[in-house]
Amino acid sequence: MPVEPPPPDTHGTVLVEVDSDVPVERRPPPPLFACRTWEREDYLTDSEVPAERCAAMRTTGLGGDPTRGAGAACMVVVDACQPVPEADRCARWEELLQASEATVQFARSDDPVAARAELERVRAIVERNRCDG
Repeated sequence: MPVEPPPPDTHGTVLVEVDSDVPVERRPPPPLFACRTWEREDYLTDSEVPAERCAAMRTTGLGGDPTRGAGAACMVVVDACQPVPEADRCARWEELLQASEATVQFARSDDPVAARAELERVRAIVERNRCDG
């Protein structure tokens, strides 16, 4: 009796039908990271590389007088990031989508074109993932 080869590995890909004639490939949500800045602000990102920030340092005058500090200095600090567990990814991607929508809707960005592009990118990821609900 011949042995059938195993089915190809689809890496969690599921085909679903949106219209009766058009199958759409849906995948599990991609990795997401929960990060915290040195100022204790939390955010979500899909970048594996934690962001670097400039933490302001106090400067003083030559005599040590803090009121006469004429310069500015900062120390580069790296955000602390942890991967979001796979079981929580769907909900956290939805959170990221809502945050992106709020940024565009309430003009919370210095670059509205980039904010709109980020919203559309996140929306596309959420729409093509395999989350139920």
